[in-house]
Amino acid sequence: MPSGDETPRTLSGHSRRARSVTFSPDGSTLASGSEDNTVKLWDFHTGDALRTLAGHSDAVWSVAFSPDGTTIASGSRDKTVRLWNARTGEVLRTLEGHSSYVSSVAFSPDGRTLASGSDDNTVMLWDARTGTALRTMKGHRESVESVAFSPDGSTLASGSFDKTVRLWDASTGKALRTLVGHSSFVHAVAFSPNGSTLASGSLDDTVRLWNASTGKALRTMAGHSDGVSSVAFSPDGIILVSGSDDKTVRLWDASTGEALCTLAGHSGEVWSVAFSPDGTTIASGSDDTTVKLWVLSLPAWQRLSTSQKEKKRVASMQRIVELFKTIKQTPLTELARQFDAPADVVTEWLADLDLCGKISMEIRDGTVFIKN
Repeated sequence: MPSGDETPRTLSGHSRRARSVTFSPDGSTLASGSEDNTVKLWDFHTGDALRTLAGHSDAVWSVAFSPDGTTIASGSRDKTVRLWNARTGEVLRTLEGHSSYVSSVAFSPDGRTLASGSDDNTVMLWDARTGTALRTMKGHRESVESVAFSPDGSTLASGSFDKTVRLWDASTGKALRTLVGHSSFVHAVAFSPNGSTLASGSLDDTVRLWNASTGKALRTMAGHSDGVSSVAFSPDGIILVSGSDDKTVRLWDASTGEALCTLAGHSGEVWSVAFSPDGTTIASGSDDTTVKLWVLSLPAWQRLSTSQKEKKRVASMQRIVELFKTIKQTPLTELARQFDAPADVVTEWLADLDLCGKISMEIRDGTVFIKN
């Protein structure tokens, strides 16, 4: 099971709730947006505050780095989007066009386009270089709380208080499909790194996974005891992380939906979660005004993709057959150590081998005995 550092680093500096967190592409800097109307930049390695970006006249609800790391976008309750020089903190431009608060911002993978979702029920696309409004996508019946580009930049997803997720053609603004299934507000959306899966988090306390091409519902992950405010995939797509109003961060196996672990430490609702680019750390922003950094401890088996696990299973089972030609008993824990896999997984391999007649075995008191 993956676990979080028992004593996560806590970054303190905001005077009100930390609504959004994001890493720079190179992983060296963390940005956080807060209801204290500011964006703060932090040195990821030391936890030191680097600078504070002040200019918004109301709460900052979303922050995003451009793919090249040179620009930061922030969306605010003051109805504007601001673009900042990530190195100097200088305001580059202010984008005005929404008629209500801006809840989410996201850069396209090529960095040329910026998307913003708003309480005015629309998604706007902007030229990230000039700040020119390119188009407005209408279709949601209530506030748009989250926006995300697919990895290839062709599709934009939006989650809304109307309980739906919508997919749009990012180049034309055409509505592609509407994903229906949540029973309450959709607060978060995120694409998997390969673009095949879309995750959504809702105030119905669940995370849902969808086929990003067809819109088909794949599975529902239940476990949080309150609304889910944020979701993010690990860079390799194996783990999905969610932040919740129940004050916890949860990790899930993205391929099976299995709950992996729960990270508890915030004293308030968790509004935002983000993976570091190297996948070793999760950042979380909370109602308690802090940002926490959780260093993950992932066993080798958990770091494998589903296809890699299957290859390892086949190879390991062949080795087990050869091993038991020379020995007649061994502790199960020793087999797990030798094959670098959990004991329950090794037990499944042994049961499969026994079933197909490759070996005849039994397990007693934690020891594997070969009967043939």
